[in-house]
Amino acid sequence: MITLPGHDGQAPSSTVSRDADAVLDDYPEVERRILLCAPTGSDGRTAAKILSGVGHNVTICNSVMEVGVQISQGCSAVVLAEEALGSMTVPAFLEVLHQQPSWSDLPVIIVGGRGEAVQWRLRRMANLGLGGNVSLLERPFHPETLISTVEVAMRARSRQYQVRTLLREQEESELRLHNIFESISEPFAVLDQKWRFTYVNRGFMELVPRARRGNPGLLGQVLWEQFPRLVETELGKFLHQVFTDQKPGVLEFHYEAARTWLEVRAYPSHEMLAVHVRDVTERKQAAELLRRRSERMQLLSELLAQLIGAADSQTVVRDLFPKVAKNLDVDTYFNFMLSESGDHLVLHSCRGVSPEVQESIKTLSLGTAICGTVALLRQPIIATDIQHSTDVKADLVRGLGIQAYACHPLMVGERLLGTLSFASHTRPAFDEEEIEFLRLITQYAAIALDRLKTTEAMEKNAQQLGVALGAAQLGTWNWDAETDAMTISGRTGEIYGLNAGTYPSRSVLRRLLHPDDREQARVSAQKSVETGCDYDIEYRVRRPKGGYRWVTAKGRCVFHLDGRLAGMLGVAQDITESKEAETRLREAAAAAEAANRSKDLFLAVLSHELRTPLTPVLLAADTMEHDVALPAEYKADIAMIRRNVELEAKIIDDLLDISRITSGKLNLNLESVDVNASIRQVCAMCAAQITERAIQLRCDFAEDPGTVRADSARLQQVLWNLLNNAVKFTPDGGTIDFRTERLDGHLRIQVQDSGIGIAEELLPQIFNAFEQGDIRITRQFGGLGLGLAITKALVDMHHGTIIAESDGNGSGARFTVTLPLESGTQLPAADSPGARTPPQATRQHLLLVEDHADTARVLGTHLRRMGFTVTVAYTVASALELVREEEFDLVVSDLGLPDQSGFELMRQIVEIHPMPGIAMSGYGMAEDIRKSREAGFSQHLVKPVNITRLEEAIRSLVDGK
Repeated sequence: MITLPGHDGQAPSSTVSRDADAVLDDYPEVERRILLCAPTGSDGRTAAKILSGVGHNVTICNSVMEVGVQISQGCSAVVLAEEALGSMTVPAFLEVLHQQPSWSDLPVIIVGGRGEAVQWRLRRMANLGLGGNVSLLERPFHPETLISTVEVAMRARSRQYQVRTLLREQEESELRLHNIFESISEPFAVLDQKWRFTYVNRGFMELVPRARRGNPGLLGQVLWEQFPRLVETELGKFLHQVFTDQKPGVLEFHYEAARTWLEVRAYPSHEMLAVHVRDVTERKQAAELLRRRSERMQLLSELLAQLIGAADSQTVVRDLFPKVAKNLDVDTYFNFMLSESGDHLVLHSCRGVSPEVQESIKTLSLGTAICGTVALLRQPIIATDIQHSTDVKADLVRGLGIQAYACHPLMVGERLLGTLSFASHTRPAFDEEEIEFLRLITQYAAIALDRLKTTEAMEKNAQQLGVALGAAQLGTWNWDAETDAMTISGRTGEIYGLNAGTYPSRSVLRRLLHPDDREQARVSAQKSVETGCDYDIEYRVRRPKGGYRWVTAKGRCVFHLDGRLAGMLGVAQDITESKEAETRLREAAAAAEAANRSKDLFLAVLSHELRTPLTPVLLAADTMEHDVALPAEYKADIAMIRRNVELEAKIIDDLLDISRITSGKLNLNLESVDVNASIRQVCAMCAAQITERAIQLRCDFAEDPGTVRADSARLQQVLWNLLNNAVKFTPDGGTIDFRTERLDGHLRIQVQDSGIGIAEELLPQIFNAFEQGDIRITRQFGGLGLGLAITKALVDMHHGTIIAESDGNGSGARFTVTLPLESGTQLPAADSPGARTPPQATRQHLLLVEDHADTARVLGTHLRRMGFTVTVAYTVASALELVREEEFDLVVSDLGLPDQSGFELMRQIVEIHPMPGIAMSGYGMAEDIRKSREAGFSQHLVKPVNITRLEEAIRSLVDGK
């Protein structure tokens, strides 16, 4: 039974109530209640009323087991009457408490007397595991004693809550810190004030074993004991300094064990030292690379300046080598230059080898050793670890004990100057940066060597130029664009009648020019300045003693590096004599041209005058020869007359042809020509003469010869000349072989006879004009010796060749013509039987206009015998009158008529009654034929007219009309 001395049933004082509120504030809402267990219900209610009166939430439990259930729902304290703790209930109550997370600090207040029973129960509870926050409230007690006992117990638990919260927060903080440390991938460690490791991450453990040889752990170990050598190192002193000064610090050092650069950052506090380590090898290497690049760029600038200022090609590489050697750690170089013949290398300079070695490598063939191979390929070769190389190209340098070797070609554009090699006896290789550096040095050296070589050549050329200028009597001049000053040499002064030296203005010289030439000189100079083109002019210069001399002046503009005009350099020469020679040459050329024109006119008139009377003779001879009534004994004489007339006409034609050829006035009308067909026509033309002399003509033609691009008439002339020559020089009963053969895109034509042959010493002159070899040949066979000269000229004009061969006198001769074939051409299809248009049944009416009576009479007779109706007119006027009155199918007209020319006649006939026309003339030049075509004539026949050719021409025109 709970005894409450002095309790009057009222609530405790307000002071106690305020203390209770303060205590309750420290508890979560679910735990702000007190569990009360008293076997006597009135005791429980009384205690509950007291505690409730000061603001506590009280739950009355009827048994200890019910207390255990309520504890699981949360409470701030338990008040138990000793009567509730029986021998059986204490273990069960303790089991309930053990199942709660906070049982160890739950305030348990046992209300009992001072007897031995209470003490026994307390000892029993302690033995069974209930410790912590248990207190005894002895009866009797005042209500405030109950209140204060409960609140003291609750305050004690409140402090335990606070401590537990702080511990939990500390654990969470340590966990977060641990996670942060573990997230640092780079080495990280923490040391306490006694230099013991309190934390190390995985990165630190991976770094340390390289120096520690595998200690299983560092936590709790003293830094200086684990690494005793660290004390006197730069890193050890740094850590001591940071901890002593209590200021963060940074140290970079080279970690030899790992061959890396490390950055150590130390962050001190009074309790600890945090150490962060970073691998900065790449950054250090990049910085070192930048530093070395900067040094090399600076060195390149110095070397470039040195190379530009070099005055001797022998010392160019020798002077720059010490700086290169210092920067790259090389000790040897070789500089070979290409020989003037370009087939081997010559040692120019070297360093690092003995004089005996230098003597042994004074020359190297291209492709020999490394340098010769570089020169041959014009590509660099970088050799490394040479002492372990088996390449035969490296035998030479391997024998010198060289380890690394870099050889580059000295190139300027596409030109090879030589090679430049750098070598080391100590290092096995060069890195890429060093190789690039050597390439640039080689490139600069090549430019410098080329410049020096050019300068040396220029100096030599300047000396030679001075000699040449003096020999050529050339003077030099120099105009300054900024000052307009003009500087002239001694020779120029002689030309202008001035003293050598500098004159203030160009006008001083310009005043000496002929008045008609001054403006032209000014404009030409201005054009050169404005456009940059060369200054090139000729003018006349007044001499001090009177008269003018012709002068040629040539110059070229010179510009500053920024593009501004600096001036002009030039030469001057007195060309008076050459001008006078040109005048004489022009006069001579004009005279020669006039002579040529006179010659052409003479030949044309001569041929006309000779051909005109030959026409009726040839026509009459042809008529008589074919007259069946004429006795046979006279026909031989008539044939002789015809042959000699034709020979005379041939001589005239040859003279005209050779004149056209030598003057370049012979034109070709090119077309596709079947050579076999042309040969057959030529054979037909010579058939009568061949048959008459019983000569055997054997033809062997290629089955598919192709076609050639040729002038059909001129090609036929070549073939006729060759066959006619063979017939002429072959005795009666002899043989002639005519062959064609297709060979490698060409057609070979060969004419071989069994005639008198050609002496060996005469073969080289056989194609010369007027050359027949022997005067007896001329007397026996006639002619002027122009046929073969014309033949060769015509073959040359067709891009072919002709050769003459003979085994000597009496052995015959062989002429071979080779002409290029057309590509992709086919022979024209042969006319099928009946393809030609047959002559018309009606007689064709011809108008013959000829002022030469004999020619008109004989020609008219021939044409009538051929079946034509012929009307003759002797003048242009009478011919035009006939054309107006009658209808004609064709006109055959001479060109040289008494009242007008045949050209005028044909033009008017075309206007009155268009018809085809054939012109006949003793003029047969290309210009004559062109005029005939322009006037309207369809064909142009040269007198003496061959009656057969005339008939063919007439029938081709009237049949195709």
